[in-house]
Amino acid sequence: MKRTTPIIIAIILIVSAAAWYFLGKKETQSPAAEPPAAPQTESTGGINPAGIPSGETLSLGTPKGTITVKNFYKNAVSIDEEIDVLLRTTAQYTISYSRVDSSFQIVVLAAPVAVNQKSAEADLLSLLGVNQSSACSLKISVIIPLPIDANLGGRIYPLSFCPPTQ
Repeated sequence: MKRTTPIIIAIILIVSAAAWYFLGKKETQSPAAEPPAAPQTESTGGINPAGIPSGETLSLGTPKGTITVKNFYKNAVSIDEEIDVLLRTTAQYTISYSRVDSSFQIVVLAAPVAVNQKSAEADLLSLLGVNQSSACSLKISVIIPLPIDANLGGRIYPLSFCPPTQ
């Protein structure tokens, strides 16, 4: 298991970087499609010397307003002080948060994709302490690597329960 941990972390970082690149590229191609975002992150308890929010909740700015979530930093698996927060890693999926654009990524790592995606989505809702409606206001991407599913892989998807965006 100790040998696979660095491999899993490397995969997560590569997939997160790819998602960040493609999401950033998509946003620069159509800047008029999204209204400007509200302030990005505010903690109810201050920030410790390492720059990590220490309160019980966080306020995340979205184009639809501010969403209050549980402070997911407190139970993070790992925190890269400048970029990413790894919230959960299992054999079936990973969940991470990117400080760069205040977005969450779910990476499905095993088949059956639909089952593991739903488990990861439920886990994220629990980690954040939000309902489906609030989650749909956040910037969350579901990533399915091509080797996991040749038909669905290589694309970025919204949460399964969110209505399609225009």
